[in-house]
Amino acid sequence: MNNNKKVLEIKNLTLEYKSKKILENVSFDLYEGEIVLLSGANGSGKSSILSSIIGDLEIKNVKNLKGSIIYDSIDLLKEKDIQSFRRLVGYVRQDDVFYEKTCLKEVLSSVDLFDGYKMSVNEVKDLFIEYGFENYMNENPANLSGGQKRLLSILLALVRAKGSKLLLIDEPIN
Repeated sequence: MNNNKKVLEIKNLTLEYKSKKILENVSFDLYEGEIVLLSGANGSGKSSILSSIIGDLEIKNVKNLKGSIIYDSIDLLKEKDIQSFRRLVGYVRQDDVFYEKTCLKEVLSSVDLFDGYKMSVNEVKDLFIEYGFENYMNENPANLSGGQKRLLSILLALVRAKGSKLLLIDEPIN
């Protein structure tokens, strides 16, 4: 039995994409302080689980989504304002997408997008230093290597998730 507080509860998650069942009755709990890695073959549903949690399935051809995903006593599958939940968690997508001309501006624009805890410019710079990324603050994200882009995406998620109980990373080992 885990003595930490439960952060997320997934119960009987079932998902059909087009005419194929991707997930069937998946259940697990995440607790404060835990690091959990979802492992499996390509196409086994790992990203679908994360997309279900973050409410990012509306653009895909999802035919059937059943079960419950409970965060802070709210069932996210029934939640109408999923944007407010997205502001509470850090999420790194499988593909890195950037919009600004420098890494620092990219992270600072993320700070401005989300309500709640705001980081100052100095706090963001300290985060770059803490992760050994200070030499890239003024680099264009388009010029970074794949691994450097991944680190920038993680820094963005850490800024968004400041004070959050949940950080989700799709393909964390890339």
